[in-house]
Amino acid sequence: MKLKLDENGHVVVKDGFPVWVAEDGAEIAYNVPDLVNKISAVNAESAGRRKDIDALTSQLKAFDGIDPEKAKTALETVANLDAGKLIDAGKVDDLKMEIKKSYDGKISDLEKALADSKKDSADRLAAKEASIRTLLVKGIFDSSAFLKDKTVLPSDVAYASFGRHFEVKEENGELRVVATMNGQPIFSRSDPGTLATPEEALEAIIDKYPMKDRILKAPDGGSGSHPNSAYVPGAKVIPKGDMSAFGANLEAIAKGEVTVAAQ
Repeated sequence: MKLKLDENGHVVVKDGFPVWVAEDGAEIAYNVPDLVNKISAVNAESAGRRKDIDALTSQLKAFDGIDPEKAKTALETVANLDAGKLIDAGKVDDLKMEIKKSYDGKISDLEKALADSKKDSADRLAAKEASIRTLLVKGIFDSSAFLKDKTVLPSDVAYASFGRHFEVKEENGELRVVATMNGQPIFSRSDPGTLATPEEALEAIIDKYPMKDRILKAPDGGSGSHPNSAYVPGAKVIPKGDMSAFGANLEAIAKGEVTVAAQ
């Protein structure tokens, strides 16, 4: 999904919320703060369920490996024994063997149900976290003025190439996007001592890209000889708006073997 932009490159807003365009072309106005709050509530609920499951598991350890039906039968047998039969060592040994066999069968339906429940909760939580990351991080690329004004990269291609530098963290109950390079946080140049905004971080990441000259637009008023804004003899030319061709030829663009048309 990506943000819907108008002809001026501005984010289209409906009912006060940014409009997103799905892969099938459907347009959806997402209330991102509300979505994040709902996901946080689901995460809190999942954490509560995990605590309940752990508590139940701890209580069940006392009956670990015991077959309920066989244990019930054994108790009924003991209750019905009279004094004479109880002295019968053979019957007592048989009873002990039955209880031991039940205890040795440690894999029960309840344990499997608990394991399945834990896995299901973990899978759903991982899927929600991945959706949050995609929504928040990709939104930075889709709405970046730097990408639109200073580079020839479509937002989808930029996200695929540089999105790995961004991660979503929770601080004081709030979700925020933090950027890193070489495992270190990126700090602001305009406000020293504080973390860079996502837009500042994106600009800093591309500035460190070894082949940045291949993806930056030529300065206004320049000669137009920039490798990706003018025709290079013998080079393949792809339209700027063709994101599929752009993604497939990113390495060739960086090498100068493919040129991106200015319009």
